[in-house]
Amino acid sequence: MKRIQNEQWLNALPEEAVNVAEEINIEIAKVIAERIKAIGELTPSDVKKLTNSLQFLGADLKKITKIISEYSERGQRATTNALKQAADASDEFAEVLYAARKMSARSWQNDLYLHKLVDAMAKQTGAQFSNLSQTLAYKINNQTISLRRMYTRAIDKAIYEVQSGTVDYHTAMRKTVRELSSNMRYVHWESGHTRRLDSHVRQNLIDGVKQLQTQILDYHGDQFKSDGVELSAHAICAPDHLAVQGRQFSNDEFDKMQNGFDFEDVNGNEYKGFPRPIGQWNCRHVKFPIIIGISKTAHTDEELKAYAENSREKYSLTQQQRAMETKLRQLKTERLVASAAGDELEAKRIQKKINEQQAEYRQFSAKNNLLYDTRRASVEGYRRIAVDKSTYMKGNLPRNYKDERNPGERISRESLNEVMNFAKEKGVRIGSPGEPLGGFEKYRGDVEILKEMISELSTQQASDLFVKSGSKNPILWYDNVQDDDDLSKIDINAFAQTNGRNITLNKFMFDDSKYLLNEYSKAERSGHFVKGSSYKNIISHEVGHIINKNSQSLYIKSLVCLETQSKIIGISLKDYIQENISMYAAYQNNNLAHPELISEINSLLQCNKNSDIIKLLKQGGVL
Repeated sequence: MKRIQNEQWLNALPEEAVNVAEEINIEIAKVIAERIKAIGELTPSDVKKLTNSLQFLGADLKKITKIISEYSERGQRATTNALKQAADASDEFAEVLYAARKMSARSWQNDLYLHKLVDAMAKQTGAQFSNLSQTLAYKINNQTISLRRMYTRAIDKAIYEVQSGTVDYHTAMRKTVRELSSNMRYVHWESGHTRRLDSHVRQNLIDGVKQLQTQILDYHGDQFKSDGVELSAHAICAPDHLAVQGRQFSNDEFDKMQNGFDFEDVNGNEYKGFPRPIGQWNCRHVKFPIIIGISKTAHTDEELKAYAENSREKYSLTQQQRAMETKLRQLKTERLVASAAGDELEAKRIQKKINEQQAEYRQFSAKNNLLYDTRRASVEGYRRIAVDKSTYMKGNLPRNYKDERNPGERISRESLNEVMNFAKEKGVRIGSPGEPLGGFEKYRGDVEILKEMISELSTQQASDLFVKSGSKNPILWYDNVQDDDDLSKIDINAFAQTNGRNITLNKFMFDDSKYLLNEYSKAERSGHFVKGSSYKNIISHEVGHIINKNSQSLYIKSLVCLETQSKIIGISLKDYIQENISMYAAYQNNNLAHPELISEINSLLQCNKNSDIIKLLKQGGVL
């Protein structure tokens, strides 16, 4: 099966651009929320000097304009990258059929028409990120208001509330802060039509990819004289297209299908016409040009039968799952903006809802045997906060915890200042404006080990792989981390955890430096981690998660390269990964994904860049 026929690969294409859209929403909301916080913290004498939002408008809009400009460039690059990958995959599919006709294969890289087509589609689709300052708006009470007006509305209200001496300023501003976090829209002012910015970017890019694929494949089909088409197939298919996905049709019969008439496939199976054409009205199917009698189907009858059974049972369930993921992203954005506004009570209330929604999402997925991907519910910059600090050490530690570990003395103010200055020199960001020490004021381990972690992070964020991924520099924290399988429990055995671009060193591991070193060494010797790695690779592993999130095509390319090599050798992909990288890299989530693969490859790249795997990935153009 070629990449273009791989549902997972296609679904991952828009993610980088969608992440950019979500970050724009969050960063703009945080600028306004931080101004609201600053107004609420003014002294009585300064409050009297306030007039209206125009006092702050110039400086804050300058920040917002800079944010939009920076993210627009990233969004356009992500869009172009996705479309070029789609073009490469379309060419790859056509190569075999050119060979069958004994013709030289054409590609968008060397064919003038196709090259212009890709460039034009990249400009057309990437235009969604241009002039964003003119197309961003907010939907409030069924009314669309511009970004500038939303700013003045929010700040004028903050000034009024603080001057009127509201007893609880944060309570008075909560509705406004909530509106900032969840109502940003991409608007067509002429028609008045609006859509959530992230949804607009996703759908627009999906449509662009489908349109580009169709035009490239049609062009290739004309060149090698295609006489039929094969429809793609995916695991969760809408009922009206279920019977025809994965099947082959002559060009004439496909035209009948597209016009709602009865039709038949190349094997003579007959089908009733249906009103929704393939590839339109939110259909995810792609048609591939084929040569009847030569082109083999990508899916067996058994696979299509399994898809059909799965689709009938789970189509509506996956829609519920997507809704849960959207709700989680919305809540996480609200939490970030509430924190930026300095409303700790509201932030904890939202965090509690996130924890409950996360548990419900995982239970729902497990109960209905659905694959879930935490990336679909992730939000850049989000970091879980403690809801109730009084339960911090209650009921979730094993009895032998104190026997096994010996936490050191709490870091001194002098050493903490030394660490903070060292991080600044290394260009490593610690914590946030609201938590400038990032929790490291509670550190109890060896200060030199902490400085080694900071130094390694500085190296990582300057590495070629990180820079090419377009990721923003990580933020380093120190705290307990949660057990992913039970959000009510602290995971005392994890070394670190990454959420968005936040890397949290686990205090229950780092508080006892001797224990940390011993545990990592045991894991490395057992093959759990990359052979030859050390505790410093905790950082390279976690940075790998950030790289993977921002360059998801890297995962697909790596997997394809490794799978090809495993087949040549004659062993399973999982065994090949385990033998040549690590047991952790081979770990499978719901028997499908390898969520730790890129992280372990990044560790391998740091500690043994001359290994056979790194050479293989470089030869394959992956690294």
